[in-house]
Amino acid sequence: MEGGLYLTIRWLRSLKEAIYKAVHPVLSRYVGFQEAEVTPLADGTASCTWLLEPSNEVVLHTLSAHWRRIDEGNFFLTSASIEKVS
Repeated sequence: MEGGLYLTIRWLRSLKEAIYKAVHPVLSRYVGFQEAEVTPLADGTASCTWLLEPSNEVVLHTLSAHWRRIDEGNFFLTSASIEKVS
């Protein structure tokens, strides 16, 4: 990603934050930054690998995460939604 390490960190943090805000109501607990690995993809989506403790894990069915750079790459727009498997 262009823009250096600082912009890359801001981008990844924004994407992870969107994912955590989406998953919090499903898990009903705090989710730490070390509990997921997020991989942004070139098409503007992202994949997520959960690193939750087995005793706390809830099956998370569908994660939809998207990102986009705006304003000449100086800002990021990120969103995420999740569905819980019954």
